[in-house]
Amino acid sequence: MKHAAQPSEVDQIQIDIIRKMRPEERLAKAVQMNQTMRKLMDAGLRMEKPTWDADQRRREIARRVLTARTS
Repeated sequence: MKHAAQPSEVDQIQIDIIRKMRPEERLAKAVQMNQTMRKLMDAGLRMEKPTWDADQRRREIARRVLTARTS
């Protein structure tokens, strides 16, 4: 069984900030982070696959998000 690593000082500060947020603030932050992640993935795909159109990139981003694994 894996044991979770102890949070670093920076991690703990982030955890404390998030815990103090109202639920709607946490949701808004999660949506913002998701949008940023998708924009970054789209920018990467534009460089990797310059011939792909927006729909091809959108489908690839969805595929990557749906098949992502955490360690």
